[in-house]
Amino acid sequence: MGLFARSSHTPEDLAHGQIVIVTFRWIMVAAGFVFALWNPEPVAELRVQILVILALAVANFYLHAQVLRRRPALELVIYAASGADLAVITILVASGGGFDSALYIFYYPAVLVFSVAFPTAITLTYTAAATAVYATVSSPAVTESTLPILAVRIVALAGVAVCGNIYWRIESDRRQAAAEERLGGDPEARTAAHEAAEDLFFGQVVIIAARWSLILGGAIVVLWMTTETAELVTQILPVVALMGVNFFLHGRYLLERPANRALSVAAALVDLVVVTAAVLVWPGSLGLGSPFFVLTYPVLVAFAFVFPPRLSVAYTALALVGYVGACLGTDMTFLDVLIQQVVNGVALGMMYALLALGFTMVYGIIELINFAHFSVFVSGTFIGLLVLNLMGLSGDSKPLVGFQLVWTLVLVFGVTMLLTGLLGILIERICLRPMRGVSGTAPMITTIGVAFILVNVILLTWGPQTKPFPAVVPDRRWTIGQAEVSLNQLLLCATGLLLMLGLNYLVRRTAIGKAMRATAQDADAAQMMGVDVDRIIMLTFFLGSALAGAGSLFFGFYYGFTGFYIGYTTGLRAFTSAVLGGIGNIPGAVLGGLIIGLIQSLGGQLLEVRWTDVIIFSILIVVMVFRPSGLFGTQTPQKA
Repeated sequence: MGLFARSSHTPEDLAHGQIVIVTFRWIMVAAGFVFALWNPEPVAELRVQILVILALAVANFYLHAQVLRRRPALELVIYAASGADLAVITILVASGGGFDSALYIFYYPAVLVFSVAFPTAITLTYTAAATAVYATVSSPAVTESTLPILAVRIVALAGVAVCGNIYWRIESDRRQAAAEERLGGDPEARTAAHEAAEDLFFGQVVIIAARWSLILGGAIVVLWMTTETAELVTQILPVVALMGVNFFLHGRYLLERPANRALSVAAALVDLVVVTAAVLVWPGSLGLGSPFFVLTYPVLVAFAFVFPPRLSVAYTALALVGYVGACLGTDMTFLDVLIQQVVNGVALGMMYALLALGFTMVYGIIELINFAHFSVFVSGTFIGLLVLNLMGLSGDSKPLVGFQLVWTLVLVFGVTMLLTGLLGILIERICLRPMRGVSGTAPMITTIGVAFILVNVILLTWGPQTKPFPAVVPDRRWTIGQAEVSLNQLLLCATGLLLMLGLNYLVRRTAIGKAMRATAQDADAAQMMGVDVDRIIMLTFFLGSALAGAGSLFFGFYYGFTGFYIGYTTGLRAFTSAVLGGIGNIPGAVLGGLIIGLIQSLGGQLLEVRWTDVIIFSILIVVMVFRPSGLFGTQTPQKA
């Protein structure tokens, strides 16, 4: 049966939907009391508000009792109760000033719970009624300048309804298919993995629909409210970028080649960053006054429908951080500092991600934690420094420009990545290959010994003093409010992104990548099929160490110095990134690196710098205890 084949619902659909509606109504009752008593109106208005809320509570108790007795109310009763919800919300909005009332936000969960409980035609009618009554009570206070804000709120409301109804279709068809399998005696039971794959595949329709509502709402605000040509050109770019992302993801879905979970999460994070940035920096309408924030609702709803609770909670927490920042950020200094630390955190996260990829690639192939990777990273900074010195550049050299800058960066990155890659091969060939068949912790302890050897060689060669790194990149900066983005940060992020995309292409689209994946799954079987396992393992060490070399140059250019001691803390942060994302999982290592970078940057600003490592390594302990496989699971070899 097709995904969108049915438009009617079964008693089972109605029972599931009634549970959702009852839960929402209790939340609305509690929130209604908070709103009414937090900033009470005159006695006459307050009396009306409390009576309405109490009546809603009594009615919901009846429906809840029916659910608990497994005797759900009749369909018409549910329709009437949902209509009463709409009436209660409208009364509260009208008494609070119509368009100026913040209570309009209750329309979103009301429409959402209805849309996940009833078919498309009924949901469309209910959404149209909600839109009509809200537009009616808002119209007296709406002016020409606030009309696009009303339009965006309605677009977000429609987006929530579409997301909810698509989810209803998916779940309804799944329940019917499961019932048919039980009646038909299908021997192939539906496993949790099967259902998780269906969630990711069909659920992408929900995320795509939410993003289209985000794009439409953003376009309305930008095109309607912008008055200057330069502002329009700048502010439409995020909308165009989101449209390009959604064209790509929607096209893949239509070709039945949907994005994997990591790519879907990354795109959803982009949605959240774009909305939060618009809330924080949109000229003239910051924080609670921003017309953009309601576009978070369909994005959050779609994410929660598709991904498991742990990811949904983390995503919602990020959205709440943006919301709190918007509410508390009446002082522009706070907002600018927040934006600045996010920029810094992304740049740091790129460095940690490159280093974490080395850990996760080696573990994915031979299930070994390579602690010598720390020292390869340190070696990379000194190799890069040596190359720059041989080119006549020192700590007091002037920045380069034009072709000279491009040539210098290409040469130093190329030589450093090549030599650190060869160092990784040397470590694998001399120290680890003879121990390939040894079980236990001996190979891991060997990597620790190699790490100490490399660090002491560097110490004896270069000395204990900190070495200045040449500042070859010009100090050009662009402002976002009063926050700044430097050319150095942009180049590092762009270079890191290209390297990660290149690695992803190599692993997923080439014959070498296929051989690497086969070796990770079962090395013996891969060797029987003609794969040179020793060469693949050697190549894995080369690639991981080369990426560590690139990350080491990131460190040198970003901080402006290097020393024999930098590998320990930086390496442990990168290791935490790999564990957080799921060691053995390449996309997870990238996202883990970005998360750790943001935690370091924001934690150092909002708390104190000395607490940064406490937070990061506490995360490592918590993940190891409660979620050893990381956020994205561990892609470990499955032995035959």
